[in-house]
Amino acid sequence: MFEFIIVTFVSYFMGSIPFGLILSELLGHGDLRKSGSGNIGATNAMRVGGKKLGILTLILDALKGVIPITIFLLLNFNDTLIALCGTAVVLGHIFPIWLKFKGGKGVATAVAVLLVSVPYVGLVFVFSWILVFALSRTVSLASLSAALCSTITAFWFATPYFIMSLVLCILIFYRHKDNIKRLLNGTELKFKK
Repeated sequence: MFEFIIVTFVSYFMGSIPFGLILSELLGHGDLRKSGSGNIGATNAMRVGGKKLGILTLILDALKGVIPITIFLLLNFNDTLIALCGTAVVLGHIFPIWLKFKGGKGVATAVAVLLVSVPYVGLVFVFSWILVFALSRTVSLASLSAALCSTITAFWFATPYFIMSLVLCILIFYRHKDNIKRLLNGTELKFKK
């Protein structure tokens, strides 16, 4: 029970650090929540502040998933606790306590979690994302497709990881509900080649 509580709290608070917002302010681009899509993740950071801000946000949001899982793996925590860690990190990113539970969409953090905890599933996420983005130039469609493909792949792995992947997929779809509406209406933004 003690390990369960430690993993949950450490992972959630690590995930809740709003790196995109912090970097945007430090680099003089202002509050990301008041520009572009209003999201604090890497995609909006790139739209608002360019490649430098976008890439830095992507890296730091990914590290939020890598660091706690790596630590708990080195401590030989079991699969259930590792899956709990991954879920809590992404929940922290999406619902950060510091921002009144209004955070990012969880994609960069989720793929990092998958790559470290179940690498094959993480690789399916990455390759699916790249393929769909290359064909559509639409980040949201790539993210939704990758989340779905990785969850289907995770079905063949240990139960805790399938449950984690399923929860992450549901969270990503939930945070992309407005994007889904725009995709259906044909009004979703695309990145230029």
